[in-house]
Parts: sequence; structure tokens; C-alpha cells
Amino acid sequence: MGAWEVGIFDNDMAADWSLDCCETSGITFIKDALSVVYNFEGDYLEVDECERGLAAAEVVADIKNGSVSNLPEDLQNWVGQQEIIIDQDLIDAALQTIARVMITSELKELWEESEVHFPEWLAVIEDLRARLIQ
Repeated sequence: MGAWEVGIFDNDMAADWSLDCCETSGITFIKDALSVVYNFEGDYLEVDECERGLAAAEVVADIKNGSVSNLPEDLQNWVGQQEIIIDQDLIDAALQTIARVMITSELKELWEESEVHFPEWLAVIEDLRARLIQ
């Protein structure tokens, strides 16, 4: 896991996903990242899918709440150029993505191994979830 902090975009995969998202238009890329996670039927969800799914959930939360300050600058600019409407289905997909990551995933296990940073990461995830349901 190439992470340098506990934030949603503080890892290589989410940073790369952000750049790729900026090459698209509309909501499809975001929906796809969420769908891969919440529709996962296997036993073990790998870290890359989790980090992309959480990045997509963060975009949904920020657009929903009218503040993109949690996003990387390039993604903030991209959001400003889009006409994305956040409906309840998209919010539910983001919440299901978070729930799936927290059930059992490689990402959660890796953070659990870091006893010092695990509570910080959990706080970031809980903040994201709270912003989606408020």
C-alpha cells in the first residue's frame, strides 16, 4: 500500500484514480469505482479497488455537500467543469462501498496492522460516512 497519510487521497491508487477521473466527463467513472466495491462477490476485496472506491465516495460526498476542499486540486477543477447531480442512489452506492470496505478487505487489514494509525484512518472513514448521510 503506497500511502503517506491516512486521508482518502493520500495513497498512490487514489491519486492515480483522481488523475484518470479528470480525463472523463460525467458520473460514469465514479459509479464504476463504487460498483466494483459494493458489488464484489468474492471473499477478499483487494486494496486497489478499496482505495479507488473510497476516492469515488469522497467525490460524491464533496459534491453532495457543495465543498470540494477534500479533493486534490485537479479533481476540484474537474468537478467545477461537470454538471453532476448527486441522487440518493449514488449516495447509497457510496455508503455501501464504505460498508463493504469495512466488513473485510485488504485495505482495512493493512490499516489494522498499523496500530498507531488505524484509529486515525477509522476517523477519516467515519467522517466520510457522516458527510454522506447528513
